[in-house]
Formats: sequence, structure tokens, C-alpha cells
Amino acid sequence: NNINKPIIIGQISAQPYNKNRSHLIYQFLSSTKYFYINPDNGIMNYVSNKYDNKTIRQFQITAHDLIYQQNAIANVIVYIFPPESIFLNSLIYHQTISEILPPGSIVFQPDNFNTQNFQYSLLDYDTNLFEINANTGQIILRNYLFDLFYSLKIHVSPINHILIIKLTVLDYNDHPPMFFNLPLNLTI
Repeated sequence: NNINKPIIIGQISAQPYNKNRSHLIYQFLSSTKYFYINPDNGIMNYVSNKYDNKTIRQFQITAHDLIYQQNAIANVIVYIFPPESIFLNSLIYHQTISEILPPGSIVFQPDNFNTQNFQYSLLDYDTNLFEINANTGQIILRNYLFDLFYSLKIHVSPINHILIIKLTVLDYNDHPPMFFNLPLNLTI
């Protein structure tokens, strides 16, 4: 399904000799059939191919300073997992959160699987309440919640899975503090 679509796999960056004058460009030292690099910012892309069965790729990237004519070389190893070999522990998650959770709080984070090669996006959701970090899958609260239940869908690329997040919101007013061992009579 994601054949021939470029996937951002990372970014490499180098420190120039002179930040004010130097101009760095990034390039592969040898040709790479399925990998591309943006020469200006070092963002690397991978274009998958169903006929390519290699699971490990090694290559070298050079950062070339156009002003000072100096180079630096980095060795890069990429591990490629076919989508069918990647599985998620669950596709449905239940999360209970407080009604008074402040904006900026994380209300969900994917668990115990490697997220570095995935891209996350929320589907059919209230943009005033939630946002997602496309690289980590963390869902962040943008405003205070007003309903007792929310259901969110996360699309995970390139494995093309949909995660369902069921958020139950605890009503703050229905859970007053409770006193324990309160004396009935006090004498001062």
C-alpha cells in the first residue's frame, strides 16, 4: 500500500566551521537506489519497493562545506522491517484521565514498540481538544475536557494500522476528597 511513497527515516546534521559564513550540503558518497537525502537540510527519505528484500542497508553521507571546502563523513546503518513483520500489542487502548487535566498534558502514548520509523496522524477528531506528535504518537491535550468519553483514531504509517483510543474522563465533582479517621469531637 505504501509502495513507491517516500518515507522520512531521519535527519543528519553537521556543525559547520563558521555558522555565519559556511554553507553545508549533504550527499551520499555512493549511489543509493531507494534512499534520498535533501542536500540542504540532511533529511533522509526511503522509497520502499516490494521486490527489495534487504533488511540492512549501510551507506556513508558526507557533509561538504561549500565555503571552506572541507568534508565530514558519517556512516549510517538502516534496518528495514517489512510491514507484515511489525505488530502492535493492541489496536484498542482504554485510558482514564481526569477532567481537570491541564492543557499540554499527554493523554496517550503508544506503548512498548519501536516508534522511530512510524508516522502518526489523528483521524476524525476535535482539533480544539487534541493534537498528536507525528513522530512519537503522543496525544496532547489542547484544552480542558467537557465530555465524559472520547474516542480517537490514530493512523500509523507505513504499517497502515488504525489504533482506537477510548478516553474515559473522571468527573472531578463526583470524586470529592474523603477524610479518614476524623475525630468526632475535638477539645482545645
